[in-house]
Amino acid sequence: LAKSARIFDYYDKKKEARKIYSRLLKIVPDSFRIKADYASFLLREGLVDSALTLYEEIYDSLRGNYRVELGYGRVLEKKGNIEEALKHYIRAQNSNPQNFGLLLKVAQLYLKLNKLEEALKVLDGAKGVFYFEPSVRQLRGITLYRLERYYEAADELLVASSLNPKDPENPYYLARIFYALGDHKRALKYIDIALSIDEKRTDFLVYKSFLLVTINRIDEAIKVLKKVKDKDPYVLSVKGHAYLMAEKPKKAEKYFRKALLMEPENPQRYIDLSDALSKEGKKESAIEILREGERRFENSRGIMFRLAELYSDLGKVDSAIFFYRNLALLDSTDATVLNNWGYLLVVSGRDLQLAKELIERALSIEPDNPIYLDSMGWLYFKLGDYERAYEYINKAVSMGIDDAEVLEHMGDILEKLGKKYKAKTYWKKALEKDPKNERLLKKLGFKNP
Repeated sequence: LAKSARIFDYYDKKKEARKIYSRLLKIVPDSFRIKADYASFLLREGLVDSALTLYEEIYDSLRGNYRVELGYGRVLEKKGNIEEALKHYIRAQNSNPQNFGLLLKVAQLYLKLNKLEEALKVLDGAKGVFYFEPSVRQLRGITLYRLERYYEAADELLVASSLNPKDPENPYYLARIFYALGDHKRALKYIDIALSIDEKRTDFLVYKSFLLVTINRIDEAIKVLKKVKDKDPYVLSVKGHAYLMAEKPKKAEKYFRKALLMEPENPQRYIDLSDALSKEGKKESAIEILREGERRFENSRGIMFRLAELYSDLGKVDSAIFFYRNLALLDSTDATVLNNWGYLLVVSGRDLQLAKELIERALSIEPDNPIYLDSMGWLYFKLGDYERAYEYINKAVSMGIDDAEVLEHMGDILEKLGKKYKAKTYWKKALEKDPKNERLLKKLGFKNP
């Protein structure tokens, strides 16, 4: 009967096979082997819960059996219990170490659990046996990429690509690697190769648009994104960022709102929408969205940081300080928070001693950050020590910073040092960056058109 059930199963006569297994369980209800076969059958039929029940009944008696370990692992994986599934796959692999598919499965689950070193160890062993298997080289390349060992990852993926040139995953990950290395030209080349193999892959199209956005080729990015349907919040988010960079915040707002409706459990969606509203000049509305996110995600650093910035922009210093202080309590080593809090105190004329301590702490973490150097320079400017102020801001400017506010500060310090002509040079440079700045127009004696 057992052999008959397997034969019916093999020839896809599922109904007959199931009838025989039911008879068998009545004849030999305590047979672990029959239950193991039936559990395997149920699993292939998609009856995962029933298969799980049987595997739980028989496992203690058949622990270490290759087919049982493999089947139990598959059931647990389908139930989403990856860690437990992995344990059973490893036991199955120990009893059948040359099983290529199982080696890959173990490595893949290690990757899914973000146990990258363990995945690499398995793949290193697999590479020794299956040197010319493109899937091993590919998975090893992806693992090395996630470990940020980019050059080794590129080597593996180039080999995998030569072994299997029709697999689009290899050029896709090569694009990600070259982006990480700052080589945007090669990144675009490889994502185009991936798309030439599979032109309809949504993730490839979205990644290409992301690359185009990062190099400010906004119109091309939007053109690519128009080929992608708005079914995924990440896709909507990328579209929003493209329109935001194209100085079309109203369109960006539309996509960010859709993304938030689809994924309200993601704090980044609140930040994105608030950025669009802020760009539209709707800073109060931006704050409302962020406060909604703050109520949902207590201690979200991204949301708290944006709230601090917006309150600062609106001149609500106490509210901004509240959030900067809380951010510093969450992470006392966040140099950006320390600097921004200190700089806010400087420009608002509050507690300059505390401001000095905060900016000094920021500089102790990042001593060559030109923004922090500017903050310290502006503190000394406010204290009337123009020579010390010049030392800090001159160092910031000499590092090549091209920020309108820093250039304006340099001009203001030079004016106080009696170098009016040189001051105007820096004010003009600042005005090129911020042509509608009324302070700069006034300092240069221009009328605001």
